[in-house]
Amino acid sequence: MASDAKSNFVDGLRVTPEHLNHMQEALAQGISDLRYALGCGRIAWGLRLLLSEDGKTVTLSSGLALSAAGQRLFVGEDVALKIQAESTPGEVLEPSASEYKVVLRSANHDQPLARIGDVQTIIFADTSIVVLPRNSPLSGDDFVVGTISSSDSATYAVTQNDGLFLCPSYHGHSGDHFQDEKGRWRFDGTAIEATTIPGPAGPAGEKGEQGEKGDPGQQGPKGDPGVAGEKGDPGIPGPKGDPGEQGSMGVPGIPGEQGPQGVPGPKGDTGAAGPQGVPGLPGPKGDTGAAGPQGVPGLPGPKGDTGAAGPQGAPGLPGPKGDTGAAGPQGAPGLPGPKGDTGAAGQQGPPGPPGAKGDPGNTGSQGPQGIQGPQGPQGPAGPSGIPEKVVVVTKLSWNPLTPVNPQNVVEILLSRGLSFVFSAPLDGALIDRTGANCLRVRLQGQENILHLLPGKISFSQTRPTILSWNCTLSSAILSKYMDMERETSLQIDLLADYLRGTDGIPVSGSAGLVMGFPDPYMPGGIFACWMKIAP
Repeated sequence: MASDAKSNFVDGLRVTPEHLNHMQEALAQGISDLRYALGCGRIAWGLRLLLSEDGKTVTLSSGLALSAAGQRLFVGEDVALKIQAESTPGEVLEPSASEYKVVLRSANHDQPLARIGDVQTIIFADTSIVVLPRNSPLSGDDFVVGTISSSDSATYAVTQNDGLFLCPSYHGHSGDHFQDEKGRWRFDGTAIEATTIPGPAGPAGEKGEQGEKGDPGQQGPKGDPGVAGEKGDPGIPGPKGDPGEQGSMGVPGIPGEQGPQGVPGPKGDTGAAGPQGVPGLPGPKGDTGAAGPQGVPGLPGPKGDTGAAGPQGAPGLPGPKGDTGAAGPQGAPGLPGPKGDTGAAGQQGPPGPPGAKGDPGNTGSQGPQGIQGPQGPQGPAGPSGIPEKVVVVTKLSWNPLTPVNPQNVVEILLSRGLSFVFSAPLDGALIDRTGANCLRVRLQGQENILHLLPGKISFSQTRPTILSWNCTLSSAILSKYMDMERETSLQIDLLADYLRGTDGIPVSGSAGLVMGFPDPYMPGGIFACWMKIAP
């Protein structure tokens, strides 16, 4: 049985980009199928144009829409619309028209620090809200949620097509918009006129007496002939029939008369000899002939081989004693006899020459400790391992122990920035080479996910003791990263090894002066701090 597309991960598998891309594509296909099933080019929930009581302010509520191509367009919070809207950066539309359309426009951005060369590896989907004059052209996957009309009294009216809104599974076709238990706007379905629903049947009454038979009614007029039906499809061919019996043989025709014999032609030339035929089979064996006379004796043949030895004869009588033979060779030495008694010691010989120097012997056991001698004079002081003066952070532009709200965090990171004040001037040439690598700012957002924020370092030779950093994200994306419902934090790590004083010594990563600790301070390390964010 076939299954949906998926990726199987097993122990020992070397996961490649092909595995992860296939898993993401299979998931995206399933989500796309659900969106098309619900209906693209529709508003799933929310996205109501709400008019203030005085008619001078229009607010777009939070919500979700699916573009005609199934693109997700999400607005996370209610937004007060400006009729003078920016369709592109730096371009402001003047309110010269009397009718405007509210458009959701999709865009993307990536995490710059996660790029591999020029390849974007972490991509986010963004939705921007633009207000355009009614006749302005649309681009790409733009989605129009409604229109705003202005009047001479500087008030507005809003219009939205109910056909754009999808209904939840629980709806009553009242034609109204309502807010659910989460405060999200939903549509109750297109209004349907009320119809009378028959009540339940009452109990059956008693059967009355049969009435008299009525007069037969007049015959009604003949009905019009019905419309001819469509021609049906041809039927299925039937099975092939059995072959018929063979017919009888026809009567043979009458043979024609034989023609006259022709005149013999002249004799042809003798043909070439044909190839030799195949030899015939051998004939049967003839009878044995009579024996012939004996022939002349032949010459004697060569001497035959010596025959096998005959059996041994009986032993002869013993002969006379022979002469003594010569001495045989010396036999093998016999086994050594037992050790004899030690003889008397001989006289001591003269001393031999001295031998070569032997290897050193094993170290002997340690002797008892000797008496301690008098203390010598004190030597001169050696050089210190810690520089006499190390550049250190003395002040921050914020108080890490005082919580700030999310709106202030956005203002600090984008406008004022984060500033570090040092006890002595820094080497500006090294900062130009390292850039933003000396500072790492991470935002702990929803579900405790750490977002590494891109930023830009600011340093000026006119103020060489101050180093500043500003985030390069937009305020909408930065707000989207934060958890607005619970306390979180901004984690800041200053890599002191990437910064040096004018003497070439790395600055100290110690928070000593900021926290009120005394000297000495070691060069290098990480100056770690944080900013508390509370809703």
